[in-house]
Amino acid sequence: KRVLLTSPQDMIKEGYDFHSGNGTIVIVGNQESITGKLERDTVAAIDYGTDFYATQTLLTEDGRRIMLGWMQNWDCYMTPETSSWSGMMTYPRELHVKGSHLIQSPARELEAYYADTVLLEHTHIQYKQSLTAFSGRLLDFTLDIDASSCEEFCLNMAENERFATTVSYCPQEHLLTFDRSESGMIRDCITSRTLRTADRNGKLSLR
Repeated sequence: KRVLLTSPQDMIKEGYDFHSGNGTIVIVGNQESITGKLERDTVAAIDYGTDFYATQTLLTEDGRRIMLGWMQNWDCYMTPETSSWSGMMTYPRELHVKGSHLIQSPARELEAYYADTVLLEHTHIQYKQSLTAFSGRLLDFTLDIDASSCEEFCLNMAENERFATTVSYCPQEHLLTFDRSESGMIRDCITSRTLRTADRNGKLSLR
């Protein structure tokens, strides 16, 4: 398969895709050897967030394709006015193609910085529960949930008495929403993004 990454501007939304205006697209398909024409199999957003643009890739010595993006958006500028820097880069992601879909995962080199692993298993959550086994602002967090018996599952991160960033999942509609409207952002801009997940009977794995 051939993979083309591109970053259009002034996009119009299509369903749950391309709401950030300046977004990203991945095209996966087959390329004719004589004409060079790319026959598309799939066209999709690379990232559903609002702060991902201008993707760049590099090839490691062991043959892995690594992608970085600009963690900023022309229309949702987040850098505080008092800062001496502007914009950030995302963490590096390893790219793979499965069928006609682009698969992304954190670059394995990040694991060298991991510490204090915490494992919670078979945790039954009813109404509301705080996970006190870990805390902090930086973590690689994998969550396997079975939400088949509830209408909505919500996870509040970086929560205090005033602010929180929320990830919610509606199993009946297969919708996953990331909402930072109450996270303390300093200006009014796009703060919520929703995507449709596969139907796996209410089971979901989030990283």
